[in-house]
Amino acid sequence: MIVVEDLYKSFGRKQVLEGVNLRVPKGETTAIIGGSGSGKSVLIKHIIGLLFPDSGRVLVDGEDLCALGAADLVRVRRRFGMVFQGAALFDSMPVWQNVGFALLQHTGMPPDEVMEVARERLEWVGLSADVLPRMPAELSGGMRKRVGFARAIAMDPEILLYDEPTTGLDPVMSDVINRLVRSLQERLGVTSVLITHDMVSAYHVADHIAMLYQGRIVATGTPDEIRSSQNQLVRQFITGDSEGGAYQVR
Repeated sequence: MIVVEDLYKSFGRKQVLEGVNLRVPKGETTAIIGGSGSGKSVLIKHIIGLLFPDSGRVLVDGEDLCALGAADLVRVRRRFGMVFQGAALFDSMPVWQNVGFALLQHTGMPPDEVMEVARERLEWVGLSADVLPRMPAELSGGMRKRVGFARAIAMDPEILLYDEPTTGLDPVMSDVINRLVRSLQERLGVTSVLITHDMVSAYHVADHIAMLYQGRIVATGTPDEIRSSQNQLVRQFITGDSEGGAYQVR
């Protein structure tokens, strides 16, 4: 579904991605793990076409994002749903408008129909219709995360991208979010890409895991293969050993 080929990206003198190669199978969940500053967020922005590489390419269902014109790029982006770190809700809008934002902006759907879609999607993520008129400030952190999930699936995407979905949550709510990621993948049959440094989350939700280190993919495999990997970089990261010697923060 998604192919990243020899991707390079720098910002000024800062080289962030240094020849990333990655394949994301259709209908499955791929987790990209790595420490802060490893390039995870930059990579996911290339996958959705918010950033473009210095060299290399990103293919979505065979289409090279760098070769598309503006209209075709918008068409491809509409196949995506994005769950942002911290939910990134609009503080000035009630929940139903947050969930239905893309529908209101791009489809001409009447507000009452948008509210019905929002109600349904909130139900899918375990929230009742009671939250529709509420403002984001009235919600708990976990509820805001789930509203973000509902917004991401409002337009029935084929691909879901998750940016650190469990960051800032307690272990119980993190488990709720992990189960939600799996249930949406199974219910909707979507292709999912999740970036995280949370290994509990990666093991729980992923069919495949790729580790990004200093701008390159250094290991790929199933959760069991990553868990048992003898790669020193992988071992140090997944065990959280600050004195392992191989893994260096830059």
